[in-house]
Amino acid sequence: MDVDFRLERNPLTVTLRVNGDNLKFDVLPDGLKSIISWVADLSLRLEVIPWEVEQDIFSQPILLFLDEVDIHLHPKWQRRILPAIQKLLPNAQIFVSTHSPFVVGSVENAWVYRLPEPGAKTDGILEIEGVASGAGKSYRLILNEIFGIEQEFDVETEA
Repeated sequence: MDVDFRLERNPLTVTLRVNGDNLKFDVLPDGLKSIISWVADLSLRLEVIPWEVEQDIFSQPILLFLDEVDIHLHPKWQRRILPAIQKLLPNAQIFVSTHSPFVVGSVENAWVYRLPEPGAKTDGILEIEGVASGAGKSYRLILNEIFGIEQEFDVETEA
């Protein structure tokens, strides 16, 4: 597909052209709208920073925190979102929260930190150990190792 995005600054809006047809931003799926929105916001913020080294803003070394990166995304897109972000921002250190085994299993050379359940006893000290990312691991193994789900079927069938 031939897709063009244009960020209009006054009024602030995103226009979209797909295969020569103009589309309203509102007709896009929520997950895609979310991605476009935070990338546009990030672009605007990176553009105004007085960088020490002049280069493409997406090549700047940044820290990026993304909460629930998989929200409203189809599982096919969940598998692709982190590799796409890594490609867009090659010098970024990216921290992501997710509940998706597809996101966890989509990247290499990364670490997964499983946070304790709310109310878990920590004796005032919270130690969290990292686990190597899931690239090359089956989703079954990721569900077991990272999410603590050993069952293979729904609750009723398991019972």
